Amino acid sequence: MRIDKSQIIAGIPAITARDFLAKFKDRLFTIGDAVRYFKIDDTEVVTLIEELRECEYIEAVDFKTHRFWGVTTTGRTLALASAAKPILRKTADKKIAEFLERVVIVNSSNHYLYDVTKVIVFGSYLSEQDRINDIDIGITLKKKTMNETRFKEMCEQSSRQAEKDGRCFSTYVERISWPQREIHLFLKSRSRAISLHPLHDEVLRSVVQKVIFEKIAES
Repeated sequence: MRIDKSQIIAGIPAITARDFLAKFKDRLFTIGDAVRYFKIDDTEVVTLIEELRECEYIEAVDFKTHRFWGVTTTGRTLALASAAKPILRKTADKKIAEFLERVVIVNSSNHYLYDVTKVIVFGSYLSEQDRINDIDIGITLKKKTMNETRFKEMCEQSSRQAEKDGRCFSTYVERISWPQREIHLFLKSRSRAISLHPLHDEVLRSVVQKVIFEKIAES
């Protein structure tokens, strides 16, 4: 799915709506969370939430006496949308070939703590179009060691090194997830044409997809 920078959704820029839905697509949120995210007052947020609900991007989830909000399948689709300009198919083919070369580097390097075990493509790349809206790629990562104690030590070393190199983590979750995030950043290689997603994302369960890489399990 592609969105335009000038597009408006629920009264706000489409990119802003996309980024909000992407942040909360895997967890419920409250009105308070939305206020802190958008930095606007409660009244404006309530109006925005209602418009997102009417567009079927979010839905109410009541738990006991509390109301939460969750991102719907439609909202998840928007969360994956790209605002990058369409590219030629031959350019997309070249970028995918380069992406797979980086997969080989990740899997052969001791620096990275996960192997890329599966890569799929979906979306407009699988169409007959000469121009591709964006390159939607899904990946599966697997720990390179099953020794949990050793793995935690390696993750801590990786996060510490990243901090020494100048990276700042705003939350604890960002810090402990750095080994995976580092791989995502390397694989994307700053390409705006590539949209990278974990294969466990619910949206991917219902889309046509093609496997372009699968690591053979070692016996």
